[in-house]
Amino acid sequence: MERILKLWRRGLAVLFAAWLFAEPACLVHAAESYQMVCDGDWSLLNNADMQAQMQYVFSQVYPRLVVRWGRQDERRQEKVRVQIVLQAVVGEKIVGGYTPQEQGSRERYIVIGAEDNNRRQDRLAVLVHELGHVVECYDDFWSDWWTESLAEYSVWRYFNWTEPQFMTMNDNGNLFNVDLLDPGWKDWGWAAYGRSELFFTYMDSRYPTTVDASGKRIYGLIDAIHFSIQEGKIQNDKMDNPQFNAIVKKITGLDNMEQLRQQFVSELETGSWKFNGFAGYSDNVITENLPGVKNPSYPSQSFAGNLCNGAIIYRCSGASSEHSIAEFLVDNDLDTKWSAAAADANRQDEWLGKDLQHYVVLDLGNEVELDAYAIYHAGIKEDSSLNTVKWNVLYWDSAAQEWMTIDMGYVNKANADITTRVFAPIRTQFLFFGFVDSDWTGSGNVNIYEIVCINTKHMG
Repeated sequence: MERILKLWRRGLAVLFAAWLFAEPACLVHAAESYQMVCDGDWSLLNNADMQAQMQYVFSQVYPRLVVRWGRQDERRQEKVRVQIVLQAVVGEKIVGGYTPQEQGSRERYIVIGAEDNNRRQDRLAVLVHELGHVVECYDDFWSDWWTESLAEYSVWRYFNWTEPQFMTMNDNGNLFNVDLLDPGWKDWGWAAYGRSELFFTYMDSRYPTTVDASGKRIYGLIDAIHFSIQEGKIQNDKMDNPQFNAIVKKITGLDNMEQLRQQFVSELETGSWKFNGFAGYSDNVITENLPGVKNPSYPSQSFAGNLCNGAIIYRCSGASSEHSIAEFLVDNDLDTKWSAAAADANRQDEWLGKDLQHYVVLDLGNEVELDAYAIYHAGIKEDSSLNTVKWNVLYWDSAAQEWMTIDMGYVNKANADITTRVFAPIRTQFLFFGFVDSDWTGSGNVNIYEIVCINTKHMG
């Protein structure tokens, strides 16, 4: 409910922050120091493995959150009670979960509603979000956006990008591909549940927390704000709050968070800042080598579970140059593409049917089970008029020794830049993509950045 690596050179503000926000090294506690206490009626959850999954996620994620943002005094909460109820209700609103204080104590516990949890794909993320609130440990702080945004960033950074075995498919086909130009990342309206995760990622990238040779932390922007709130030095997150803005000014040189958001948007649009996973972030040292907690693998922006990754191009209709070969369809890289003009297609090629403008046959290396594919059209990087319009997808059935249909004459009616298609599971080694109308201009040219194939049952 309560939802890479360089210092940005803007004057000497960041350098001044080094002495302003220095924090002594803190003790690192073993994962065994923390305990999730199960309370309520867990039988209400329709997944028999949910309790074990939550216990595992707690053991791996909560220590990371505590060492990054938790209090290191007598209020460092080692035990967290997780209560399962039929419906989690705040006021008159049914929510996924919430984090009240224990009666007669300043410690917090978590309430999760089973009805909501049972229908969610991201049901484990609810637990992590609320754990984010536990470690925030804010007392008298009125928040329009910060509190929920930091909890969502807790999920994004320390669960989604560290525990990929639990991730769910997103609209693009998988988690590890972020469309940096999606308007939702840029102007999320300073809303409590807006898409602020990438902005927080930007803050950790441009204005990071670092650790000096003695182990002391030099607070970056997020941590300086967070701990000031935790210590009661900031009472709200209004844009005109002088205490909040003083920290923003000292570290970034900008007057307030809205100016920082505008800088973030500008860097996204010009490409001067890109997100390619959290590898190399200076604050990683804080959440690494924790006793009993595995170190993150720091995946890059890619396609987790992509069965086409490293596939062989068995046959194709041609390419415009050596810089736009069909192999780029399966290289897990959205900065490369297959490009071919109408004239590049060999009309004597027996694989090129009379109704097709281009085609490609993928050899996945061995027979696998899949139930979804995604095509990343030209529009993810270029004009959407270059998107593929109409295509066929077939697979080779080794038992029947014939090509079977997945899609025939499928039309990209909405001219989506990314098309994801889910279908009944099939087993195959070979996939045929035949493009009937290669772009909306009628040129007969094909421009595709990636083809991804997935078994959604393994995605969460």
